[in-house]
Amino acid sequence: MLRALLTNIRAIAGNHTVNATKEPFFDKKWGNNAGFKKNIDKASYEILCDDSEHQALINDQILVMYKTKLSDSRSRFLSRMASDSLDFIEDQKNQRRRQKQEELLCNSSMTAMIDHVYEVIKAYSYELNNALGFGPLHVAATNPQTVTEIVKFNKLRQAEETLSYYRARLSTNSHSLVMRGDKNGIQFYVIPVARVIGLSKQEEKFLPAFKICTRLVNGTVIWETDGGAPLTSSRLEVICMNLFQRLIDDTKAQVVRDQQSQDMPEREAVS
Repeated sequence: MLRALLTNIRAIAGNHTVNATKEPFFDKKWGNNAGFKKNIDKASYEILCDDSEHQALINDQILVMYKTKLSDSRSRFLSRMASDSLDFIEDQKNQRRRQKQEELLCNSSMTAMIDHVYEVIKAYSYELNNALGFGPLHVAATNPQTVTEIVKFNKLRQAEETLSYYRARLSTNSHSLVMRGDKNGIQFYVIPVARVIGLSKQEEKFLPAFKICTRLVNGTVIWETDGGAPLTSSRLEVICMNLFQRLIDDTKAQVVRDQQSQDMPEREAVS
């Protein structure tokens, strides 16, 4: 068997004999007597297309057809998503625009209401001042204006959160009637004069003497009491009277306390 194998190898080698010189072919230029042939029949090395390649070509065609159908559905999906997203963005813009308009309406109505209440109570104070002259019950007025306060600082003591109210007040020597309003309504406080400078931080330590609230109905601002009763002009007049009465009553009580504290050392000295 080994001899037959060697015979076959010699026969194959005899059919592909190359005439090359015995000198190393690396030392010579390419030529007819080189160890390698320049002209090689490349056709003998081409791989013929068999059944497996034909099947692969069919599979590729099927995949292209599938992808084409998928692209159509994807296009419809993306078109629907784009349309829905544009509608959503437009709805958000309209909602923000509507909220801003509603906020402007409520703020405008609030400033007008505070201006009106302030003028009514200031008229009461003028009449009382004319009747009593200067004294412990004399009332001074501070015109309405928007006041912005810093309620939170960061580590660098820079303003991180602010709060704005439309404010007005009427004050005696000891107490102030504070009116503060925002888009939600108006709160009225009667607090000691020394606390007024603290603004909201101090006001939150007291219960409001009264509150009136805004409600938007069909683009119109409706005013109500804290209990939900409609704020008619006659009811508003009564509220103004009660607030002014509260300011004067608290001032009277403070005058009595101050008088009592002054009289106490005199009684102790007599006894």
